[in-house]
Amino acid sequence: VYWTHEFGVAEMMEQIAEIPVQGVEETVEIARNWSNDKVFQIGVHTMRGNLTPVEAGKALSNVAEASIAAVLSAVEEGFAGQRGEGGVVAVVRGDLASGEVAPGADLDVAFVYVGGPPTFYGSLCRSFFEGLRELSRDNLLFAPIPRDRQLKAVRSVNEFTEHHRTAGKARELLALTRARCVFTSGDADIATRFYRARREVLIHGAARSRLLAGLRKPIGDAPAPGLSSILDMRGGLLDVERAARLLYMTHAEEASAVSAPSAVAIFEAAGAHGLIPVSAAERLAEAATMWRNLRGVQRLVAEDGLALETAGPGVRAVVARAGGMDDFAALATAVREMASRAAADIDALAA
Repeated sequence: VYWTHEFGVAEMMEQIAEIPVQGVEETVEIARNWSNDKVFQIGVHTMRGNLTPVEAGKALSNVAEASIAAVLSAVEEGFAGQRGEGGVVAVVRGDLASGEVAPGADLDVAFVYVGGPPTFYGSLCRSFFEGLRELSRDNLLFAPIPRDRQLKAVRSVNEFTEHHRTAGKARELLALTRARCVFTSGDADIATRFYRARREVLIHGAARSRLLAGLRKPIGDAPAPGLSSILDMRGGLLDVERAARLLYMTHAEEASAVSAPSAVAIFEAAGAHGLIPVSAAERLAEAATMWRNLRGVQRLVAEDGLALETAGPGVRAVVARAGGMDDFAALATAVREMASRAAADIDALAA
């Protein structure tokens, strides 16, 4: 309760603000150290069973948002004498937006502005991006932003809308199904304008039909169901997420008011509104929760490439508990059964 409700983003930002700093470099270092400390604490609570990995994902997302806001605020202060007209918003996408972060998360952020001059917002956002690149270095929560990754074009709200209405790609539209504003500089109304533009392009974007066609296409050659393949097996995490985004985009006109819903939230809403059978919604939500719990605990206890089946008894016990099972053998059976049910429900949904 403390980590997921009582100690939220506002409380975290207050804690960071109490630490005396001078300039962007010090702020980045303090925010990174503070974040690493909190990520370690949350990891310990997760390993001990005090938090499920899904609950930890919410807490870690709050840590991420607070540290991002601290860095961007420091960069903004450095531009205090060069303010433009209007405002700019930082938008995170993916797992961070939906509150489902696990260690090693990709820091996927975009910037949208209103007003001008464009050169000012271009310079400000490049500095924002470089600050976040430094934050991601030696960070327990974020994967490092590579030096060769450049900030994509900073767009005004009008440019953002026009791009997605005429030339946007399906993968770009897919990213917008989970997009949330985490920092605003200047005119606070920019966040509202971004959300309106986002809704517009989700409903009328040029890539909408291509995205829907792609989401309806079933997974091709998939590995056999098992703990080592929960990400890409039939009925696994990617398959469940695909089904959720298909539901979301099919009903985008009504659903797009929710900017970054998790798969669980989408299935629950679809069941409540009669879009899919309640029983299927419950099964798919259960599968999404199990895959997120198992994926999250794997990121804590297993190095990439480590087969959990050959891990030590302590690791297997932690993984079994995260999956809601008493022992590892029971978990392996439950994974296969869950994947089979989820795959059947997804096939029925996409038909």
